[in-house]
Amino acid sequence: MGDFALVDHTADLGVRVSAASRGDLYETAARALYSIIGTLAPRADGGARPARLALPPAGDEGLLLRAFLAELLFLFEARHTFIDNPRVDWPAEGGLLASGEERLVDESRSVFSREVKAVTYHGLSAGWNGAAGLWEAFFIVDI
Repeated sequence: MGDFALVDHTADLGVRVSAASRGDLYETAARALYSIIGTLAPRADGGARPARLALPPAGDEGLLLRAFLAELLFLFEARHTFIDNPRVDWPAEGGLLASGEERLVDESRSVFSREVKAVTYHGLSAGWNGAAGLWEAFFIVDI
């Protein structure tokens, strides 16, 4: 399991993510995004369905990570759902394939901390750090 730290930023919030594998980097970044929003509780009466997100190659690891996080934010805002325990893989044709369980948010049991408006391009980076032996990323959310 990877690690993340929140970084204060003027009118925004920065996130540093590190993980042992590429998949874990994306999965940890998703957990970080959801933690910024708050503590999300799934509806107890069901409302879960299989989730599958396929994103095309972005030409840059940071851009692919941002596209993934932006899609998660869209699902949260548009459908009031989150992907519980996302798993991220890379198909042979490139891009990203994320799967998990899309769960409806129980607004009465969730604790909302911040409204996340967007995942920005400013300061965006992601990739393998050979010196540290870790996958690392940095992204900023507009709150």
